[in-house]
Amino acid sequence: MIVQPDFLDHWKTCLLCDLLNDTAAPLYVIRLWAHCQNRKTHRLQRTNMAMLKAICKAPQDADAFERAMLEAGFIEIESDEIIAHDWDEANASLIASWHNGRNGGRPRMNKPPKTHGYPKDNPKQTQGEPMANPDETDKRRVDREEKIRGENTSCAKPHGDSTQEGEAVLVFPCTGPARQWLLTEQKLTEWSETYNTLDVEAQVRLALQWIKDNPSKRKTAQGMPRFLGNWLSNAANNPRTTKTADAYQPKPIITL
Repeated sequence: MIVQPDFLDHWKTCLLCDLLNDTAAPLYVIRLWAHCQNRKTHRLQRTNMAMLKAICKAPQDADAFERAMLEAGFIEIESDEIIAHDWDEANASLIASWHNGRNGGRPRMNKPPKTHGYPKDNPKQTQGEPMANPDETDKRRVDREEKIRGENTSCAKPHGDSTQEGEAVLVFPCTGPARQWLLTEQKLTEWSETYNTLDVEAQVRLALQWIKDNPSKRKTAQGMPRFLGNWLSNAANNPRTTKTADAYQPKPIITL
């Protein structure tokens, strides 16, 4: 049974409440509709005047109640039948389900006709040779495969060329395509000359241990020089990690 959302505020409902002087009037209409659903019909035999009152369980006089329902437009009277107004239209989908159930269920949909048949024999001739130059096509494909292979190879190698910049001193684990970054002797010497107040090798070993202990904060191979440069710069500005000149001066000899 379908009840519209505006049923309680509909003008017909308000009119019925006024005619009956009863705020419970909407409940009487719903009972009538529920009776129609149980009987699976919106046409009821009018056996006597009190039938509608009994169905709706209304406390009013039977004749007065029937006139109010008729005036508000919730029922129609045809000879010996009481008709629930527009109940069949509001519940058309429900009524269709009842009919389908009596007929064995929802009717099957017709399958669309076949648009074409199956081939009866092999084609008389196969496709001819390609019109384009196959040599150029093969060359482009080979070049593309070599490029992809070169990119994959470069990603697998550690970042940094030890043959051009000297032997690797330390290997730093990285994130990204290049999984390692090599610190060479040349780069270590360059930083030692720049940060001459530091024990650079000890500092980069501390940085390596920090990276191993914090794998989620590892850098890419391209970002490793900047990371170590910042590490050394911060250490150089820390008085506790620098080698000051005063620390290596001999203590003065005090003579009496």
